[in-house]
Amino acid sequence: PVSLALASSHACALLPGGVGQCWGANSFRQLGDGTTTDRSTATTMPVSSIVQIAPSGYSVPPYTGGSTCALTTGDTVSCWGSNDFGQLGNGNTNTTTTSTPVLVANLTDAAEIVSGRYHVCVRKRTGAVACWGRNEYGQIGDGTNNTHTSPFTVSLPRPAIHIGAGRYHTCALLDDDSLYCWGA
Repeated sequence: PVSLALASSHACALLPGGVGQCWGANSFRQLGDGTTTDRSTATTMPVSSIVQIAPSGYSVPPYTGGSTCALTTGDTVSCWGSNDFGQLGNGNTNTTTTSTPVLVANLTDAAEIVSGRYHVCVRKRTGAVACWGRNEYGQIGDGTNNTHTSPFTVSLPRPAIHIGAGRYHTCALLDDDSLYCWGA
């Protein structure tokens, strides 16, 4: 593997040549293999030319779900799995799980991707940061607790050069070495 990405119930690896593989829980089709069968061995992701992988989710009732997003060489992001909090970024909260990659709406210049429990953020090539998904602790960065089903651009004073996300928070390292964080 070139890199690893972990969620609470599944994990993914990026292999040379832009191939992604995931294993673990799959009840929400987050592995992307067309089934809901949990896997103890890696299965190839339904997207190619991958640069970075961001699995997310949690499996403790009543909040269960899982999704996976992949940043590709075309600077776009595709996601699959559960979408109950808009984490697929396609503009809705359709609760039907999908193994078919969904292209994140209005996002064509992604340079880095991270995920929290039920939210996903990207750093764009311009240094802007955009997030979508569940926002109960303000982890999307819009100053509210409203769910966003498509990317919301966070207001930052300078361009970001790196981002990170945890369960309920997001952080951005800016080009002047300052650090901004939001959420729990």
